[in-house]
Amino acid sequence: MSAAATFEDAWGRIRSQQELEGAAFWLGFVFTTSLEEASELYRQSSGLAAAGGNVSSGIWPATPEELRTVADAVDREVDSRHRPIWVIAPFGSREGSEAERSWAAGWIVALHRLNEWRDGLRRRHAGGLVLVLAPSLRSVVRFEAPDLWSYRSLVVELEPQRRDHVPAHQESTRSRVAIPASWGMLTDRLPEPSITDGLSYALRDIYRVANPIEGLASAEAFLADAGPARGAVLATIAEQAHSAGDGVRATAAAADALESGMPLGRDRLHNVLALVASSDHDSALAALSWRVELERVLAAGRPTRSLKVALDALAARLESAEDIELARAAFEESLAIAIRLAAEFGNRPEWLEDALDTFDDVGRVREAQADLIEALEAYSESLRLSRRLVDDFGTRPEWLGRVARSLSNIGRVRDVLGDSAGALVLFRECHDWLERAEEAARDFGVSGDELFLDRMAVEGRIAQLEQRLGLPAR
Repeated sequence: MSAAATFEDAWGRIRSQQELEGAAFWLGFVFTTSLEEASELYRQSSGLAAAGGNVSSGIWPATPEELRTVADAVDREVDSRHRPIWVIAPFGSREGSEAERSWAAGWIVALHRLNEWRDGLRRRHAGGLVLVLAPSLRSVVRFEAPDLWSYRSLVVELEPQRRDHVPAHQESTRSRVAIPASWGMLTDRLPEPSITDGLSYALRDIYRVANPIEGLASAEAFLADAGPARGAVLATIAEQAHSAGDGVRATAAAADALESGMPLGRDRLHNVLALVASSDHDSALAALSWRVELERVLAAGRPTRSLKVALDALAARLESAEDIELARAAFEESLAIAIRLAAEFGNRPEWLEDALDTFDDVGRVREAQADLIEALEAYSESLRLSRRLVDDFGTRPEWLGRVARSLSNIGRVRDVLGDSAGALVLFRECHDWLERAEEAARDFGVSGDELFLDRMAVEGRIAQLEQRLGLPAR
């Protein structure tokens, strides 16, 4: 057995394999217990495929029952394009809990079908197939699907994640919002280990009920005998109550699900945190903060967009409550992540947009704290990225408008700093970009009303500055 690999080593091997094989079929096995690391590997593989003009496919079985039929899902995704297909379900053990044994049984059925279909798969698919399983199932693969295993081009086993190290830059926003101790421990055990197949199917069937009030009643009927699955049942009640329009019941059940201290799947956990986040201010801050902590654990020291999104939500709530110091700390941490993501994936417009939006957020809170020079630095970076967006990806009206917004932000701060002449130059350039954006909006057949209103406001600022400087109106 080969030694366990770090995340960086694992991605390096996958990347080399993906680039090496070209349009040929190849088969890879990734063994890990971390769904987050598997997701990050898939995301990077997807980005590599996109750079070559292909769209990768990720299959995420939600239950052991779905895993048993995963060969059908793979069959639907197979085509002649050079792209990787990932099956991601790093759960299961033959000697674990009932839920873990169910996942192991699901993998055995899936492996049997893929083993039978191996030759057709190799003929039909131009690209990679990557199966992500728990390390405890490695011997199962070799025994249950020996012919499929013989086709392997890549086998990677990731070393367990370390939880004892927190990067220094993360300390700025940690433990500064109270999180109730009764909410239990953070966990990245995404399949609820206490839920049997039978209950899992029953809870899933609730979501198929057309009337959410009936779904709510069905979920509540499970509560008395839920036992160790109480947290998952309460989360289902919260989701059904929300769908039924009973916000009070939804929020209460969501809080009860958290207070149960029982593991929840990631989707359920995010849903109940979102419901609690819509309640009173203190509970909302606690929920948003806990989501940040959860994403930090799952990120394991790496920059992930999930962590960035969680930080942005917390920062926005803090900013709305005028807690600018904490909001700035959260936005600054989000910015550090955005910079790293943009550096790695900056050849795609969505990453540049994400980064420049975050520079604007940071500039705004720095400006609110009267740190104007630092605000200028953030707005200037936003301008640089927005110009790059237009230069590299075209003159869409919203991207032209982003350049104008950055110029306006810089001009406003320069004016406050006493540089009226410099501000005037910036606002005039901003006006020109808004005119270009309006023209582009007409070409694209979209509304330019907001751009027109922005341009009118900028014309007012230009007139004020010209009057102040004793210049004739243009």
